Amino acid sequence: MMWASGNAMQCKVCTRSDMAKAHLFPRALAHDMRRSERHLHVLDRDAQEVKFSQSGLHDSELLCAGCESKLNIGDDYAIRWIRKFERHASPIFNGRAYEVLNPHPQRLALFVSSVLWKCAASQVTSKDLDLGPWEYQLRNGVFDSSGFEPSFFVARKRWLVGGKQLGSVAILPYHAPAWGRRSYAFEIGDFLWGVKLDRRRSHAPGLFDGPLKATGNTNLIVLNLGEVEIGDDDSVLGIFAAAEAIRCAAGS
Repeated sequence: MMWASGNAMQCKVCTRSDMAKAHLFPRALAHDMRRSERHLHVLDRDAQEVKFSQSGLHDSELLCAGCESKLNIGDDYAIRWIRKFERHASPIFNGRAYEVLNPHPQRLALFVSSVLWKCAASQVTSKDLDLGPWEYQLRNGVFDSSGFEPSFFVARKRWLVGGKQLGSVAILPYHAPAWGRRSYAFEIGDFLWGVKLDRRRSHAPGLFDGPLKATGNTNLIVLNLGEVEIGDDDSVLGIFAAAEAIRCAAGS
């Protein structure tokens, strides 16, 4: 946490003190995911815990209003892209992937980068999400347009409970070492977003480059992971079951 004179909080990017209520991922997406459910389940794999929220998580000790507003163009684009996915996406490779319009890939990259950075820098998420020396580069890429942009891919993924779709689950960024050094993933809006900061050789060649990386002139290839039962992922099942037990005990 950064403090100005007189113990006023400072923005972690520019040190201004006009702090904003910075949502770790767009509030509109949280409402879309929650639908008619009372709560959104926000899971933290690294901390092995879950938080209940109606509008997603936010941090009032992270960004000033000016720096927060710089992220709007990426957030707004991602919201529209997700909402229009069903209409614009075409199945390819026998349904194993989709091809979808992505006319402004740099805006989608800004969304992915900003979610990862905010969750790593925030005081309300797991302290284990360490970006190492790439934190500085990622921050500059997000807020100063330094040219640094991580490699990323997108995959369609829907969670099920007993065969019923469960859209009210968001999974905060977590380490994904199977993909290579400084690789991370998070799950928002029925999509898994994979991010790789270290440009050195990946354990999953082709995943973070090639046809999955769209340009303004080519469509984005989105992997189709299909529908996954929460019971088939032990780490998510354990967190979710514990959260449901707490919620039921509280009578919510």
